[in-house]
Amino acid sequence: MSHNEDQLIPNLYRYIMPREAEFIDSQRVWTEYALKRQEAITQNKRLTLEDLEDTWDRGIPRINTLFEKDRHVLAYDKGW
Repeated sequence: MSHNEDQLIPNLYRYIMPREAEFIDSQRVWTEYALKRQEAITQNKRLTLEDLEDTWDRGIPRINTLFEKDRHVLAYDKGW
């Protein structure tokens, strides 16, 4: 890769979330998921993709792993 001398290369850290922020965001996302799930149970309905769309690719492990075929593996990761 090459660039002109007067052209700045953006810093990679602008685009990547720090690990600590990822853990904090994960805790928030899973708490939000638990609240949505509890609300769905009290209303006797199922969670839909639209309910989880804003958090679908967030959290550690990712929320979307709940909807994968091999989701039983998630039970081993729950304590993390």
